[in-house]
Amino acid sequence: VLQVQRPEPPTSFATEQVHQVIEALHLARFGGWPIKWLYFISGLLGTVMVATGANLFMVKRRRKSALEFGAATGAVYRVIEAFSVASMAGICIASIGYLWGNRLLPAELAQRDIWEIRVFLWLWAASLPHALLRSPGRAWVEQFAVAGALCLALPLLNQASTGQQLWLYAMAGDGQRFGVELTALALGVAFAGCAW
Repeated sequence: VLQVQRPEPPTSFATEQVHQVIEALHLARFGGWPIKWLYFISGLLGTVMVATGANLFMVKRRRKSALEFGAATGAVYRVIEAFSVASMAGICIASIGYLWGNRLLPAELAQRDIWEIRVFLWLWAASLPHALLRSPGRAWVEQFAVAGALCLALPLLNQASTGQQLWLYAMAGDGQRFGVELTALALGVAFAGCAW
């Protein structure tokens, strides 16, 4: 049986340079850890800005146009609220759930990286039915509480699954792992505050 090999499409030098620049910007491969932390904090602040703006817009619009969709107005805004909860609080659960999946999935599992992504997507998908079944206020509280609990318990899970812990990372000078766990704890406190 003959196998026909298709040639790779030609890439120009300029295309490759543009790709390298965009990749370096996306992965913050310049400026070291200060720039990576700046990217991270800026991303968090931008997310908070979009989330609060979207919620304030929806509340204002709902009050202003009580019959915008006729008899279905209440149901439409209820679904919008559920999507809002799932897209903001639900993705927090999914993100920390990804790290839980990383520590709980067996190391020898075939296509382990794909399973980690599935854990993320399943958790995020599960946040929508939860938000639809609960009142909006309860859904926000419960999803932020779950995200906070998962963040605060991540160092305990890490110690149980790897034998490593926050202070060992600090003593070994492993700033990356130390930073991940410390950030998880800080976010856990922030999510618990949001739930409260």
